[in-house]
Amino acid sequence: MRKYFFSFLFLGLVSTSLAQTPFRIAGFYSPEALYTRQFEPVDIPADELTHLFYAFVIPKDINGDGYYEAVWANTDIVQHAFFSRSLIPRDTSRIDRRGVLRQLVHLKRKHPHLRILLSLGGTCSYDQVTGSCNALHERFVQISQNPAHREVFINTLIQLFTNPMGDGSVLGLFDGLDVDWEFPGAGEKATFVLFMQTLRDKLDEIGSKRKERYVLTFDGPATSYFLQHYDVPALAKIVDWVNVMAYLYHMPQPWNPHTGHLAPFAGNIADGHGSGYNVQEMSVAAWIKAGMPPEKISLGLPYFGVGYTGVKAGKKDLLPGLFQTYHGPLVPSGEVPYADLWSETPSYREASLYWDESAKAAFLYNRSKKIWISLETPQSLFIKTQWAKQKGLSGVFVWELSQEAMGGSGQAPLTRSIGLAARSAASAIPEQGILVEACTPHLPIRCTFQLTLHRAEVVEITLKGNTEAIQLQKQKRLSPGLYQYHHTGT
Repeated sequence: MRKYFFSFLFLGLVSTSLAQTPFRIAGFYSPEALYTRQFEPVDIPADELTHLFYAFVIPKDINGDGYYEAVWANTDIVQHAFFSRSLIPRDTSRIDRRGVLRQLVHLKRKHPHLRILLSLGGTCSYDQVTGSCNALHERFVQISQNPAHREVFINTLIQLFTNPMGDGSVLGLFDGLDVDWEFPGAGEKATFVLFMQTLRDKLDEIGSKRKERYVLTFDGPATSYFLQHYDVPALAKIVDWVNVMAYLYHMPQPWNPHTGHLAPFAGNIADGHGSGYNVQEMSVAAWIKAGMPPEKISLGLPYFGVGYTGVKAGKKDLLPGLFQTYHGPLVPSGEVPYADLWSETPSYREASLYWDESAKAAFLYNRSKKIWISLETPQSLFIKTQWAKQKGLSGVFVWELSQEAMGGSGQAPLTRSIGLAARSAASAIPEQGILVEACTPHLPIRCTFQLTLHRAEVVEITLKGNTEAIQLQKQKRLSPGLYQYHHTGT
């Protein structure tokens, strides 16, 4: 039986509401999560978000027709059959309870501060029959470079944007557009700028009639190899901000023979493979150097882990498995949702969690099965969010919200950590294991805290010099989430 002990020093958190700060917390949400994770719109932690990206609308063909990637989920899922925790009142007519988009209308009514953007693109268009990935890059190029195709596509896109269901039932749902073109090539700099400028002009035209100002963003690369193909100064004048996809720096691919952090904040001198240049801190610096103002940069954070098999511990006893060779990916895609890493699956349950202080990154390692998994934790996301805030960035965004928890669990440990960091003083960096939501500054002390490791039985808390061990639950593993601590003192 393994026990973990953690200490926490109350530093005095300074809170401000999200409405009082321009710092943005955005999350991508795909209706595919309805099938893959039973994650419904009601599960979206909208109280912590400022913006929601609805993914995706994709180009159907090179002629420019556009459509939603999960059409059936958007328009035909009947809420009482699939949305057991619906946001829509039961007395609403059957036809008005169909589809994810109507659910999102009610999500905005419940959280009026939330802004929802329709995201265009993605990496692939998946074949419904074979499941194969049809890369969208070439389709983007063909549409954008042909004036007739470009006009058809943008007009179709604007129709979806202004009247998503086609029947006027969800008018005003979307507050802007996001473009996920991965990625323009060497000869497509001007094409991408023209495409974005055309979208900006269309949004401004609609906005002037509706007295609205619509947001326009795009998703950009983390590495300089792709960044060189962007006319950043021109784009900075067009868009509200860029979402820098600062993750997947390392993944199990033939060109990458060693393990490494999927989203390292900084480099680690122990890495002898030259990947110290591919880190979040340097990605942001590269965008700024290229001409994008900090206040127009949003830092990307992943809600998934990347796993490797056949990884030996190596000589680094404190950081076993890091920067070691491997046999292959843990799963075919290489990516494992964060919530699944804390499931009862033996390969995950028997793994130990480690922290790389240099990279500000965590990983799991199963010595017996030689499985190594890079992942984000509430601690790493807290640190990165506070850095983004101190740097004066636009904010942070996450891919993808449903990967944090199964639908209906009520848990959002990663998003809660990001929200806490955005509201907290710069000095309030948590210890590994516990994130404090709130404490009373006097006796009796009452704290609400979030347990971020899932294998603890006893948690030791230090508050202003008073130490007391608290037995939270008589079970081998605590569930993730919020717990209460009460200390009367003397």
